[in-house]
Amino acid sequence: MSLSGVSVQLEAGFGGVFDVFFDNDLVFSKFRCHRFPDNGEITGKIKSLTRTPKTLNNCTKD
Repeated sequence: MSLSGVSVQLEAGFGGVFDVFFDNDLVFSKFRCHRFPDNGEITGKIKSLTRTPKTLNNCTKD
């Protein structure tokens, strides 16, 4: 799954933090979910955010 027109920026974290934000909204947090995202999970959540109002700040899969 891919997203055209989306730029990605990696920012160094600390303590094993892996958080993904889209337009300043938390889309995925390894700290909160206690796991890494599954293949396509983040792009699926971002696509959902671009189609519907905010927000998917949870650990459930689409």
